[in-house]
Amino acid sequence: MALEEYKFIVPETESDETKIERLKSELISMEEHYKMQEDASVSDAKLDILAQNITDKRTEYEALGGTYPEL
Repeated sequence: MALEEYKFIVPETESDETKIERLKSELISMEEHYKMQEDASVSDAKLDILAQNITDKRTEYEALGGTYPEL
């Protein structure tokens, strides 16, 4: 049986603009998840892992030219 389509793998033909939008969406989701976990008073160890994952994703986003809104 052949797999007809991927559900979780990003195609390699993704343009930089598309990748920036995808990363932006992922970052929003990750930051929301971090905030919910922080509000739920999860362990500092878990928050540290989440923060590192967000930092890594931000680095990738910025390297492609992604920018942040002024808050």
